Amino acid sequence: MKAFNRGWHFAGRRATGDTILIGGVDPWTVPWGRPCGTITVIDTLRSPQETDIPTYTVESPHGPVLFAAAESSNNVWGFWEYVPPE
Repeated sequence: MKAFNRGWHFAGRRATGDTILIGGVDPWTVPWGRPCGTITVIDTLRSPQETDIPTYTVESPHGPVLFAAAESSNNVWGFWEYVPPE
């Protein structure tokens, strides 16, 4: 998986509801709310071309967590995590 936006890293692929930790938070356990933007990625399960993926911000005990997620195939999701560039 390749993300073209600086600071974004592929976090993994999971079936709907399967645990994945992003910034210490399992996105399936908190409300996502409305998308707050998009990132551009190549997700080979969705398309071999560039695809825009919605981003979300969720709250954690340590502050907001920014991630991107999209359903790649039936009930299988790809997740990307934002890690601020150094």
